[in-house]
Amino acid sequence: MQFDLMSKPKVFVEFSNDDMESLVAVDCKHPTAYQLTHHLKGPGQKKSMNLLLRGDSSTDAVINAIKSNDDRFVACQYVTTNHFDIDSFLSVWCALNCDLAISYEGILREAARIGDFREFLLDEPNAKDKDFALRIVCWINSVESKLFYEPFESPISVASGERDAKTKFDYFLSKFESVIRNPLDQEYINDYFDEYSRVIAEYNMLTDNTNSKATYETLRDIGLVIVHFPQPMHYYSLFSVSRGLDVVVSCYSDNRYEVEEKYTSFIDLFSRGCLPRVEMQPLSRFLNKLERKYAHLNNSHVKASESTEVVAVSQIEWCSNRVTDSGPILRREDLLRKLTKAERYGHPFERQIYSSCIPSTEFIAIVVSYFQFAYSTSKVASKIDWSWNEIHEFNKSIDWVKWESTV
Repeated sequence: MQFDLMSKPKVFVEFSNDDMESLVAVDCKHPTAYQLTHHLKGPGQKKSMNLLLRGDSSTDAVINAIKSNDDRFVACQYVTTNHFDIDSFLSVWCALNCDLAISYEGILREAARIGDFREFLLDEPNAKDKDFALRIVCWINSVESKLFYEPFESPISVASGERDAKTKFDYFLSKFESVIRNPLDQEYINDYFDEYSRVIAEYNMLTDNTNSKATYETLRDIGLVIVHFPQPMHYYSLFSVSRGLDVVVSCYSDNRYEVEEKYTSFIDLFSRGCLPRVEMQPLSRFLNKLERKYAHLNNSHVKASESTEVVAVSQIEWCSNRVTDSGPILRREDLLRKLTKAERYGHPFERQIYSSCIPSTEFIAIVVSYFQFAYSTSKVASKIDWSWNEIHEFNKSIDWVKWESTV
């Protein structure tokens, strides 16, 4: 079914929690507006949306609303969102450009997936669409960094959303049609070439089965992938081997490690179930004790990635974010300068990753046993639509003292 092109074109408005008639809110929560989003964990969220329109990304939901001629969506005159990121922007753009959203559906759906879940795959079918989607996402990233501020660098509030988002929306909404029509235009290639080239090079290296320095192993029973790569990577290439999985263990040279619980287990996927997130604080405490044992056998300093900076071991500890963070990361942190949210959202190659004294084989074995214990002892199964209450109750049920005694 084609979208009713006789309906009145929508207008983008800045976010406000205030009641506003004829408003659709995309990729966020709103107390009164009709919603098209994948953020459905909050109390009452599902009542604000036609769940038949769900997809994995919010862009999926908007395109589904367009294709089904959803009555409430068609009737809305205004569209809003509370932040700027790729899925949010594409959701708004599709709502404003319904005919073009259908014309470029494949590219837009894939671009939203790459931008929000960082899952780039250059495979058949539709490899050309996937390549164009990567180019478009890299163009948005590159221009955003050059002309504006990085994601999460602008304050955001429940009442009025991201303070400076409108400047980004005004710019990208005016430019995007030309970019999606002509992603191979030299002007746009000049903008995105560096980032795009890095992703492709790392992706090719990681997916080359003959390269022993870049490998990955998937453990689907616990939704986890282990990636070995010489240097910290770009997220799009790092997470390229993680589709269908929700935990990524990154192992780089010089015993540099990170464990990340992906955004896919923060939002509400529709295409597949997932296991509940596991709090990683007990794991960080155990690793700190093990780190101190190994440190006494080695030396008292550690080296940061891509830097000659040397930091005292006592200043570096394993830390992790809570499960309610959009992307919890377990990593060694400088306690005098912990990463900001913007730095954690940035790519691994853009941040310092400190060496560990723990050998990689032992580190991997510990991390795998941690997640295996969490899921096997509770006998939890994969499903869609985990509530935060369920996730918290699941974590409370785990006896980490018992796990530690078995390691």
